[in-house]
Amino acid sequence: MRLLIAAALLLPSLGVAATRTETPPMLRGDIDIGYAGGIDFVQLRDRVDSDFVLSSVGSYLRQAHGVDVAGRFSVYHGISLELGLPVTIFDRNAWTRPRTFRWDPDHEQPTLVGGREVSGTSVEGRSAGRVHAGPRELSFGFRVVPFAQSGLPGRQAPASLAIDVRALFPTGGNHDVVRDDGSAGPGDGGMGLNLGLTAARRMGPVEPWISGHWRMMAPYRVVLAGADGNPLPGDGDDNRYALDPADEVRLRAGVQLNAQENLSDDTAITIDVSLGVTYRGPDEVSSGTRLPVPLDATLGHPAVTGEHVIVDGALQMRFRPKAAIELVADLGGGWIAPHTLEQVSDDAYSVRTGAGSFRARFGLGTRIRIR
Repeated sequence: MRLLIAAALLLPSLGVAATRTETPPMLRGDIDIGYAGGIDFVQLRDRVDSDFVLSSVGSYLRQAHGVDVAGRFSVYHGISLELGLPVTIFDRNAWTRPRTFRWDPDHEQPTLVGGREVSGTSVEGRSAGRVHAGPRELSFGFRVVPFAQSGLPGRQAPASLAIDVRALFPTGGNHDVVRDDGSAGPGDGGMGLNLGLTAARRMGPVEPWISGHWRMMAPYRVVLAGADGNPLPGDGDDNRYALDPADEVRLRAGVQLNAQENLSDDTAITIDVSLGVTYRGPDEVSSGTRLPVPLDATLGHPAVTGEHVIVDGALQMRFRPKAAIELVADLGGGWIAPHTLEQVSDDAYSVRTGAGSFRARFGLGTRIRIR
């Protein structure tokens, strides 16, 4: 893929702007409204003995559905302001054959192997089975295109480059915020910053591209409740704990095929195929968020989900029948690398996800193009 992109950058330009790095024309904008859904199938494994031989201890199916609303407006050629608000409608784990922990006296550690099976419905009232709904992180930022193949007076170049900077604000709270109806917030909790870089090169009907994004999340302080429902003492004078959400690094490369295009009418049909890898760092959560039935001694206490990678592929189709509207369909799937779910201490909880864990995502949307 890198050789393909490198070769593409050396080919002569046809003078058409790259879609992946575009901004609306000066003093024009776009409004995006779309449905986003996803399913994760996650296997659980726990150790059998001191050699950490792993055995199956159940699984869960996560369903997530939401609506994404975003808009952008170009204040100058190649400079646009962007505002986005994803809203989660339904997000919950459905557990299959969850188990309780038992104490292993031989190794002096808790384990799910040999634990008592409980019904999946009994987990629904717990943190790991709650319904999450509401707005996620509000994002506000800008895109700068320093040079492009066309569309930027005085800044034409053999390829196009876009720089993205977005600030994230925790409008949705976090998974530890529980409402009176038993549902919980869908957000990661803290403020964040997303930095992105995308390069593309249009060659006739084909446009190879590559992108990298780095999302940094700031710690936040929150009140955590123990097994009895009362607040835990916390790690400071305010009786709250500091939790640090996971940072992410995403690398992606793909090729867009412009199957049909009419420049005079500004209509088009495009197909985009891409592959990506995401590194997700350690994620601090409260115990019971990822495990179905943790021990009462750790319930609600800070825990760490292990770092891991996600490898995925995606297919996107865009249909623009008129200059003012564009229809978008997304389909993708990926593999989730094994990682620990909740590490409370060195001798508590060795539960990991299985190598057969994977995810699927899908979406439908509309872009209103103000031209």
